[in-house]
Amino acid sequence: MKPRSGVIYETWLRMYEIIATERKQQDTPAFKATLAMFSYAIGDTERGDNISEELEPIWGALLTNVKDLTEINLAKRNGGTFGGRPVNYSKNISKFCKKHFHKKYINDEVFEALERWFVYLSENNQSTNLQVLESTIEKFSQNVDTQERLLEVIDLNIKQKNIIVDFDIFNLECNL
Repeated sequence: MKPRSGVIYETWLRMYEIIATERKQQDTPAFKATLAMFSYAIGDTERGDNISEELEPIWGALLTNVKDLTEINLAKRNGGTFGGRPVNYSKNISKFCKKHFHKKYINDEVFEALERWFVYLSENNQSTNLQVLESTIEKFSQNVDTQERLLEVIDLNIKQKNIIVDFDIFNLECNL
């Protein structure tokens, strides 16, 4: 199956400009439209808009669609929802727990609680990539001394709608 999307690098944009200028094609509508698309794809919407304004309306309609799609994708990327294949939390949580937790903490209840935490983060547009998974699990292993405490900390943080783990939350709940 062919990929249906891809990546544009700013260096490609610069190379495209150099080649078009050398071949004296920098004033063609197709070149300008492509330059605007590249600009939108790398997040330079101001430049893309300026180029788009110079073109005939038919090009503007195309570029409006491109701009809207790239803004949606950039917003997903900046919000931590990168798209692509869904994260396999179970597999990765298991791998990182084995690396960071004492073996007595490695069981289905712990995996399910950690998975709840990462699904909660993802639903709240927080990054849950592999680096975040591992660093969060490592922090849990350093700050929680029992399985029961781990489960309570996760559940209380979700209940309080925290997006950063508050390891002192248990003490706060007890004092209320």
